[in-house]
Amino acid sequence: MVLQKRERRRETDHLYRMYLVEKMREIKRINVYDFKTDATEVITKEKFIEDMKKRYQKQMEAYRFAVRKLFKRDNVRVFLILTSILEIIEV
Repeated sequence: MVLQKRERRRETDHLYRMYLVEKMREIKRINVYDFKTDATEVITKEKFIEDMKKRYQKQMEAYRFAVRKLFKRDNVRVFLILTSILEIIEV
């Protein structure tokens, strides 16, 4: 299985936002990542993760919809990278 990186770059942006997982030159899965820098409040880590999932659910579903249409694939997973707590969560 080959992991191929597709990125959207700005002059100072070197972070990958989308990964295409391929096998035999066929896309098997697409993972989309969105970086969030929201600061944690005085709440538990679990509550913070739950709040972030709720807050960004619609945005991540829009990404999933767009990528499905663009690549004509159903197997699209979307993730939030929560930089303030160093966690990656699937939405």
